[in-house]
Amino acid sequence: GVNQVVPLTSVFTHQTVCLWILSFSGLANDPPPLKSFGAAPLACIGVCIAALLANGFSTMMMSLGGTWCPAAASSTIFTSVGMSVSYIFQVMLQGKNPDIMSVCGALLMFAAVVVMAFARWYYEPTDAAPEEPTRAVPPSERSKEEATEE
Repeated sequence: GVNQVVPLTSVFTHQTVCLWILSFSGLANDPPPLKSFGAAPLACIGVCIAALLANGFSTMMMSLGGTWCPAAASSTIFTSVGMSVSYIFQVMLQGKNPDIMSVCGALLMFAAVVVMAFARWYYEPTDAAPEEPTRAVPPSERSKEEATEE
């Protein structure tokens, strides 16, 4: 198998590069990260270390969980937990309640997750029909059966 450090490093590097590009592109409404760093360097270092540890831990757990869990189940769990935690932290950290379109989108995504889980359960292959048990032949009848087989 693949060493667990490879997917961990790959995902973490991809996320870091994409977030830096997003922050400097002007598409996000946040100030550029280096401007915030100049205002409060220790706080920024603390936040960066906390984000690094949290992201590294979550990516490592996803990689390990993916090896223990079938792909359909892990994607179902990841989608459900990711949506729920995102909305909870949006309300807690930013004080923004989701609008009606966000709630509808989340409900549709959750419905898709439920349908995927149901389909996986419904179409799961069943075990073959058990064979009929063979009748134990008492020793007194064995010689008769062996004689008729020849």
